[in-house]
Amino acid sequence: RQASGHDLHTPGTPPTVEGQPSAIAHDWSPQLGPSAGEARLVVDGREVVVVGSGYHDRNGALLPLWQQGIDWWLWGRADVDDGTSRIVYALWPQGGGPPAAVGVVTDARGQSRVVDVDIDVGDRHRTWLGMGEVRRFVATERGSGAPFLVGEVAHRIDDGPFYLRHTLRAGVTSASAGTTGFLEVVDVGRIDRPWQRPFVRMRVTPPT
Repeated sequence: RQASGHDLHTPGTPPTVEGQPSAIAHDWSPQLGPSAGEARLVVDGREVVVVGSGYHDRNGALLPLWQQGIDWWLWGRADVDDGTSRIVYALWPQGGGPPAAVGVVTDARGQSRVVDVDIDVGDRHRTWLGMGEVRRFVATERGSGAPFLVGEVAHRIDDGPFYLRHTLRAGVTSASAGTTGFLEVVDVGRIDRPWQRPFVRMRVTPPT
């Protein structure tokens, strides 16, 4: 579901694409969730069935990421203790300044509400590949200051030169942070650097 009126443009985003006005330079759209999901995998000839909550979103743009004025972004999601599913999405602009950030809360009936949020990520800690790792974030509704989502890193499950993914202990507040959530951080300026190209060629083979 795309939230009209909550586009996440950042300062410095070019207003045109190929000479034409760009209404949406960067589009993030939750497509499915919360929902029940089931995955069937075959590992070493043995079928493994994983059942849990499902979620799907998409990112789209008319410009390459590095031309959109985005320095880095954070996405966090959890099904929390009050029975809702909550997502935080924040984009930090190139050149510094506060992020453009929204929260999406969906109740058990599937009704969603989109709010602007303020988010505090504290100090980022450098990984062995140089990524800035967020270990805890606190999101509150902008204006009212009402608690929205707190996430504390539990485990790092993807560790790359421009992308990190973690499991979270999450809740509406720190005191209620007991459910499992997920966090991703993307450092746009670290995507497609020359030293990464040989690794891409190792992983991508031409069709035969």
